[in-house]
Amino acid sequence: MQKVFLLLLLVGATLIGCQKESNDESQKPQAELSEGSESTSGQPKTPKTKIIYETVQIQAEQNFYLNSATHLGFGSKTRTVIPLEIPKNAVKVFYTVAVTEAKTPIKNLRLAAQLSSLLLDPTGITSAIASKIEVPEQGTSGRADFYLLDYKNQSKFLAKTDFQYFIIGSRESLKNGVIEISENTIRQIGNNLYIGVKNPCTTTGEMITFEAAAVIKKEITVYEQF
Repeated sequence: MQKVFLLLLLVGATLIGCQKESNDESQKPQAELSEGSESTSGQPKTPKTKIIYETVQIQAEQNFYLNSATHLGFGSKTRTVIPLEIPKNAVKVFYTVAVTEAKTPIKNLRLAAQLSSLLLDPTGITSAIASKIEVPEQGTSGRADFYLLDYKNQSKFLAKTDFQYFIIGSRESLKNGVIEISENTIRQIGNNLYIGVKNPCTTTGEMITFEAAAVIKKEITVYEQF
């Protein structure tokens, strides 16, 4: 009787061991499947270089008065030079002008703000940006000359001697508008440009509002998951 009892215990232990092993085997594929799922969801992202364009204000909006040649007094002048320090990664430079004979200046050119808004367009820098920038104007007429100069010629301009200027980036007898300077012109002159401003009128002074901004190109790294 004791032998039969021991035999039953041995058979029971064997059955329990087999069942446990079977359960372990059935759970193993589930563990492997779960591990594979975590690997897929945690797949590393791929770095990619992307080009973006941003606006940098070079000269904040400013107002100045240029006298006429026949009304010059102490400290007054008929011409001036505005220096522009161009960022190294600039692809375009714009300056906006508004001229009036009134002593009250034209305000709110908003060149940099308008450029930033226009660069949100998917076509970006390829669009005719200058034609889309709005320039405020007043009823009183006024005209001025604007010359794009290098360092050597800006001093000649101020000295009222013969000077040379770059046609691209210059305007004569301009009331208001947006002038664009291309990347090729920037490379030709360098990163220090000068805008010579002259009152061509011999009898009337001019109040001038000026602002300049550059469009720069930047390369950034973005990460995309496939």
